[in-house]
Parts: sequence; structure tokens; C-alpha cells
Amino acid sequence: MLGVDLQKDPTVLEQAYNDAAGITAAFNLNALAHLNHRFAGNFALPQFRHRAIYNRGDRQIEMHLDSQTAQTATLFLGDRPYVFSFTAGESIRTEVSRKFAVDALGQELQQHGLAVQHTFTDDRPWFALILARRC
Repeated sequence: MLGVDLQKDPTVLEQAYNDAAGITAAFNLNALAHLNHRFAGNFALPQFRHRAIYNRGDRQIEMHLDSQTAQTATLFLGDRPYVFSFTAGESIRTEVSRKFAVDALGQELQQHGLAVQHTFTDDRPWFALILARRC
């Protein structure tokens, strides 16, 4: 059983990943907060802004944290500091979320020795569960 996010209108995707409530932005910024906590870092979270864009060519959402100013941040692994420098507007790509077409995915599964037995989708269809078994 394979669960996938299907291709859909890019406007729908960008609105979902740039939600007005800021939930995805908080999730994305939490990556820097985690690095600060785990590696005694000093990323200045207020100096980064969340941005998600749909890359049509690769059929994927890409989440970014854009540096709002020129800045540096340091992480420590043991005694060794690692310094990261950012220019204003420079981006850290933090996530890639691929979007799939059922037919193309079925062909790819076939190439890897799996045959699609059944595909379940929601009414829109925005999501799918694909039941496959070895050929």
C-alpha cells in the first residue's frame, strides 16, 4: 500500500503550503529551532521567512526559508563550530514534496516488479492509496 499526494492546481498547493494561519511556516521555522537546540546554534528565526513554491517542471512543492538580512549562524558539533553565511534574500530549501500522477506511478511500479491491484482516491481526486503486489 502506497499513499501519494496527487498533482493538482498549483494555486491549491501554494495556498496549502503558505497557509494564512502560519502553521506550515511555524513547522518550517522549527527546523532552525531544532538545529539551535541540538547543536547550540544561533539561527535568528525572526530573520527568516517561510516561502513555498510549486516547481512545475519537477511537479513538487519546495519549501524555503529566506534570509531577510545578511547574517551568519553558527552550529557546534562537539567543539567544532560550523559557520553559515547568508546574503539578504538567500534561501535554504528545507523540504521537497513530490506530487504524482496515478498512471505514471503505476508504470514506474511495474518497472520495479509491482503490479497495481487497485487505486483508491478521494472525490476530488487529490490523494491516492495504491495497492500493489509483486508481479
